[in-house]
Amino acid sequence: MKRIVKSAIISIILSGTVAFSVNTYQVDTTAAAKTTKVKGMPKSLRHVWIRGKYKTKITKYHIYWAPSGKKYTSHIVFKYVLKQGSKYTVDSQKNLEQTPYWISGKYMYHGIKGDSTYPLTKWHR
Repeated sequence: MKRIVKSAIISIILSGTVAFSVNTYQVDTTAAAKTTKVKGMPKSLRHVWIRGKYKTKITKYHIYWAPSGKKYTSHIVFKYVLKQGSKYTVDSQKNLEQTPYWISGKYMYHGIKGDSTYPLTKWHR
């Protein structure tokens, strides 16, 4: 009985090792974007963006939120953003919301498509 269990464990370990070595030599053909760390938000996103009754002001190291026509009520501070393709995500341990910002045409998009917690929103200048 011990011999059967021992041989089963060895075969599982060896099959895992073979599978791991095969996966390391596979070439990934998908166009996955490389994630890089950038200091500050890019200039293309640094504006006051409006969406209905709300406004968002993005600067190099801050993002402010407020109802339109009112003072900015809340903000976050960050030093780095993570760039993945054309999308930028704030890299902050204090910030729980890790959703991307990006520009398409004359609009800024923020959020995740199909997500109920952080839905995709469209902002204009």
